[in-house]
Order: sequence, then structure tokens, then C-alpha cells
Amino acid sequence: MELRRLARELAKLWQKRIVVEFSFNKPLEIRFKKRTTREQVQESMAKFRSCTYYDQLVLCGWCCESFIQMVQDFVDGHSCLLPTAEGLDIILEMCELAQNIAGIMELAEELLPLLVLIERVLLERRVDCVPSNLSAQLGYVLTAYISHNYYYFLYSQNAPNIVQGLYRVIESQLKSSDFCLTGWGRTIAVFVLDAKKQLIETGLCSRKIEAKRELLKR
Repeated sequence: MELRRLARELAKLWQKRIVVEFSFNKPLEIRFKKRTTREQVQESMAKFRSCTYYDQLVLCGWCCESFIQMVQDFVDGHSCLLPTAEGLDIILEMCELAQNIAGIMELAEELLPLLVLIERVLLERRVDCVPSNLSAQLGYVLTAYISHNYYYFLYSQNAPNIVQGLYRVIESQLKSSDFCLTGWGRTIAVFVLDAKKQLIETGLCSRKIEAKRELLKR
């Protein structure tokens, strides 16, 4: 029960306290809400650090599932809330503290296709924001943690799908000169360009990765 209680406390950080809220009524609005302090986040993370290794792994699993489910609910139209890059940062830090690098790769592989769908929802709803901006912010955080564990990433079976997924997140920014290529998108593009090259040259990936070099070098 104590572990479940801590999991709920941690999940509230990205489910309720640090979120992006969309109002799809006219006028369309995007609200970035933060209802927590740095001290509260640090307190929750301190509780996580005090757990045993195996309890940390269990908590990471539960928290990753809750994050994915929140994004899925938005994509399916069941919610108007999205977690922020700050919330994802907390989860990935938890995974690193627990030395659960495989969990980071699995989360990335599962989350990236949903980030593409987020942008589809925003486009259909005619939300006035830079294309792929919100998704690229989340993709940027994933890229930072994957880069920190780069060699593990290269040798993981998730690597090709992750590279492909990151490219899909920023593809709309890359393809149109009318769209703004944000700092988040540029960073992801540099990572995808290098990772694709490394995977091919080392023979770690035998399948084709659809990430056009000329677009990535834009």
C-alpha cells in the first residue's frame, strides 16, 4: 500500500500539477499550469530515492504506464490534458536513478508514435500553435536521456524504432519551409542524423530507417 501511495503521489506531478490544458471551445486556448513547487518535487523524489532498488523498478514501471495512458487518453479524446516536458523529465530521472535504462528505451519506443498522433489531434482541432512544438519538447527530453546512455541505446533492439519515431515527430517541421524549425526540433534532427549514421555504419541495423538526410540537414 505504501508503494502504491508513493506511485500516486509521483504520478500527480505530471497528471495534475504540471500539465498543459487545452480548451477546445471557442476561443481555443492552451494553458500551461504548474501547481507545485520545486520543494514539493524534491520531496517526492527524495522518497523515491529512499526506496530499495526493486521497489524503484516497480515504481518506474507504474509511472511510465501512467504517463503513456495520459497521452493515450488525450489522443483518444477522453482528456484535454497533456503532461509537460518537465513531467517527462521527472520520470526519466527516476529511471536513471533506478539504473533502469531499458525502461527509458521502452518508454521512448511506446511514446513516440503517440507524440505524432498528438499533433494530428491539434491539427484537426485547429489549435493555434507551432506545428510539432509540444511533441518536439517531449521528444527533446527523450533525446537528452537517450544521448546520456548513447552506447546502450545503439546496442538496444529499440534503437531503429526510436530513431524512426523521433524523425516522425519533427517531420512536419522539416518538410515545410513555412513551418518554424524550433530549437527542440533542431536538436532532435542532429541526434537522428548521427544515430542513423552510427547504426548503419556499425551494422547494428539491417533495416531501412526512413529519415531523409537532406531534410535533417536543413
